[in-house]
Amino acid sequence: MGHPPSLVLGPPRRRIGRPKSYRWRSEAGSNVLLDVLQNDATWAPWSQEQLDAAAATESLAINPIIYSELSMAFARIEELDTVIEEASLNIEAIPKEALFLAGKVFLTYRENNF
Repeated sequence: MGHPPSLVLGPPRRRIGRPKSYRWRSEAGSNVLLDVLQNDATWAPWSQEQLDAAAATESLAINPIIYSELSMAFARIEELDTVIEEASLNIEAIPKEALFLAGKVFLTYRENNF
């Protein structure tokens, strides 16, 4: 199946270290990450610029849903985990409060569209 995709953020691979009290982070969306991983001819350059800009000033994170969406670009879980580690992406949980509110929004959607 060839080589797994890779993801390099910011200037040559670097870890973004922050004191624990410094909580600024950006959550990278799966579409932007997949553009770069799959070298999308239209969107990869723009997406890479956005990731580089965010990585220059903040730590980058993904959530479990984005992790699952990224899995489509990889044959093996180890390949995905390696890319996430090399890109210094943190995997952060989705807060229960956000999940609860998402359920309420979905309920409103269902009530209004079905």
